[in-house]
Amino acid sequence: MPIGSIAAAGRSTAYAGVTSVRAANDLALGVLQRQADERAELEYLREHLLVLKDALSVIREHWRRSDQPVAAGAARALSRAVLAQPGDETLPLRDLEGFGDVGAGTLTAGGTGVAFDPVSDSLADLIARLNAAGAGVTAALDDTGQRLVITADDPAADLTLDDGGTGLLAALGIAEGTRGPAAAGRTPAMSWSRAGKIAEALGDAVAAVNAVFSAATPGDEPSSHLVRSRGDLQKAFEDSFAADTTGLARDVGFHLNFETEGGEVLSFTDRAARDLVRALRSRPSAAEVMLFGTADKDGDGLVGRLELRVGLIENRLETTFAQRGYTFDAYA
Repeated sequence: MPIGSIAAAGRSTAYAGVTSVRAANDLALGVLQRQADERAELEYLREHLLVLKDALSVIREHWRRSDQPVAAGAARALSRAVLAQPGDETLPLRDLEGFGDVGAGTLTAGGTGVAFDPVSDSLADLIARLNAAGAGVTAALDDTGQRLVITADDPAADLTLDDGGTGLLAALGIAEGTRGPAAAGRTPAMSWSRAGKIAEALGDAVAAVNAVFSAATPGDEPSSHLVRSRGDLQKAFEDSFAADTTGLARDVGFHLNFETEGGEVLSFTDRAARDLVRALRSRPSAAEVMLFGTADKDGDGLVGRLELRVGLIENRLETTFAQRGYTFDAYA
């Protein structure tokens, strides 16, 4: 073989060796990068799960402290939040959201009827007529300025309401029929401060969940760990809202949108937080159902369902960290 051919063959072998080494290095670097991305993603998930756990603990603690004995009270009916802002009580009823199908007719309270026409009469007009009718009830806006409350003047009397099929009570979110005086018992007596801390903690929980769903999570593509964890959190919210028969989450403006890619899947605005504070004070029973479920279905509330799902996610993370040789402290 000519000397030149031998030299060329040597260079080819050398180049092939270099290429092979580079390919092996690139492969190794790719594996290391994927491992680094996975660990960063798991650490990111762990960080926000801990924030979520802390927020849920704060909600439970402040709710527990608010449990105080209360005396018996007169029978009353409380509407949903029908007024969006001050002054709306002077608008014709037909102009309020949800009142479009209400017909003209008579609202009967305590056996006494007052006429109304949703095209021309406002909620303020209805309140004034009920109070002037001598029906044995007092009508007013509650402390939030958004809800109508009708209370029996006699603390021992029943309160009966009938709208004659006009749809007024349904639009107000008040059930027709008779309700008796409230019995003495233990009902959360929520202070403004404590209600504010619960609303703030719920805001922290929402921020943590939005962070888990954010497009800014580490790595190019979400791993199976992150996808499964997102599914767990989504199910907790959807199931708890489906089980909430009070509609409180909807009333305060708490919205879910899990179709969003990389955006905020949960909406809990400053206004919603303020509405929740008012609801915690004026609708404690509804707030308890939304947050903690009913007595016969303990854990159906938002807090219990999230605590369950967070526990499942943490167990999977702990197992994964152990398999990879990482350390994982669920209480850090």
